[in-house]
Amino acid sequence: MIEQLDHIAIKVTDLSSVCSTFKGLGLPCTSIEQYDEVGMRIAFFGNGETHMELLEVTSETSPIVKDKPGLHHLGIKVKDIKEIYNKMKN
Repeated sequence: MIEQLDHIAIKVTDLSSVCSTFKGLGLPCTSIEQYDEVGMRIAFFGNGETHMELLEVTSETSPIVKDKPGLHHLGIKVKDIKEIYNKMKN
């Protein structure tokens, strides 16, 4: 079954601006990584078991290029991915 929420991913259009806003609210970015293979920059927030990721498209070939800004996905940790997949499929 589901063990815990791992991360929340949010698509943004201006990563630098959102990072600056969050920093002003007391939530500093822990790192920003460039992933050219998927056409994204991702900013990471939090240092506990659950974190937040801000996704910014950097290439028209990105798999999320057509997705609207906002909540993109929730990452969850599970004990048995096949079991969860089958339950969701049914």
